[in-house]
Amino acid sequence: MISIGSCKLGAHPCLAVAIDDREKRSHLNDATTAGAHMIELRIDRFSKRSTDHVLSELKKYRGIPRIATVRGHEEGGAWNGT
Repeated sequence: MISIGSCKLGAHPCLAVAIDDREKRSHLNDATTAGAHMIELRIDRFSKRSTDHVLSELKKYRGIPRIATVRGHEEGGAWNGT
């Protein structure tokens, strides 16, 4: 079974809350209290997309199951690159 942190994929539906780099930590706490299992860091919506900035944001959520995505317009995202 594949796991992302403590979230075991396939065992049951997993709810991810999407956040960007402007999200307040208290909002994340509200989401996890409401039942979110992991976070989705929406890099396409970050104010800066440099490697250093993205890694810094990822480290803020160490210990929380997380995935990072870059979504294009066809997926409702903000990425317009190639």
